[in-house]
Amino acid sequence: MRAPRLLPWPDPRRKENPYQKVVYAGLTANGIRIRRTPPLFSLIPFAPSSDWLHLNWPETLFAARDSAGRERKLARFVHTVRRVKRRGTKILWTMHNEFPHEEVDADLHRGANARLCELSDLIHVHFPQAAEHLALEYRADPDAIHVMPHPHYGDYYGEPIPKRRARAEIGIDEDVRVVLIFGYLRRYKGIESAVESLLGARNDRLRLLIAGKPEDDALVNVLRSAREEDRRLILRLSRIPDSEVAPLFAAADAFLLPSRRSFTSGSLMLALTYGLPVIAVPRNHASTFLGTSFFQPWEPPTTDNLTALLEALDDWLAGVRVEELERVRAEFDAERLSEGLSDRLRR
Repeated sequence: MRAPRLLPWPDPRRKENPYQKVVYAGLTANGIRIRRTPPLFSLIPFAPSSDWLHLNWPETLFAARDSAGRERKLARFVHTVRRVKRRGTKILWTMHNEFPHEEVDADLHRGANARLCELSDLIHVHFPQAAEHLALEYRADPDAIHVMPHPHYGDYYGEPIPKRRARAEIGIDEDVRVVLIFGYLRRYKGIESAVESLLGARNDRLRLLIAGKPEDDALVNVLRSAREEDRRLILRLSRIPDSEVAPLFAAADAFLLPSRRSFTSGSLMLALTYGLPVIAVPRNHASTFLGTSFFQPWEPPTTDNLTALLEALDDWLAGVRVEELERVRAEFDAERLSEGLSDRLRR
């Protein structure tokens, strides 16, 4: 039987987020052939034929400054997808988020999601509630939805290193508790609320390490002003090279996902890749870890409640079971998770 051929969009060789590379390695190990992506989406109908076109983050293809521009780009996107389908290629859509992070046109994106549900032969989501939501909100066919959890990142960023060495490299004392926020620093993620919670916490041994590239100068100014007020705040305000990711996570004791409206979180899975317990609002993707010792639900997601969680950090961490974190490495391995999706692609 010929191996199914899958054409990815966007090009996994160029995308900074390693998610595609990890998933495609898992699919390849399960017998799926990954084709080379054309430089432009409009060229896909002219590319060598594939069995599947895999859409990741398609909302970037109809982003524009004004509503008329978004409508035009969405129409162009739908037209291209229909041309691809007429060639006999099936559509696989991975729904990473219901709406773009910086959502500016809810009605347009809701309509785009409905069209994607109609156009897709298979829809991949990362947690069961997303499948239920698609079926209820967009009338997607439940039989066309496949739940495959977001895998961990394996050794993509390198193997874990000893905490003492990591802290020496970064310049953090050994006898403190470090909570890490990592990734692109955008206002919607609740960064400022996390800082406010730190300022209110009565724990001299607590440190909040914020590492990533800020979205604008205003956020930089807020964070630097808070740093002057409270030296427990540690800032790394720049794009973090891949070689520095493992040391950052090794230096931390826990990971904080401060967003109140996260859908699927790759940064949460990156934390679990390195065995870090997680504090997060227990909704959507994050809710799948409720009941484990390594997940601390931030509910209700108020500043005062987060302050209380930070003050009680030692007590929570003392109860985290290492064997539960170690099981994540086995349960969320990309090759293992991709078996079911590979079987769907062969049908």
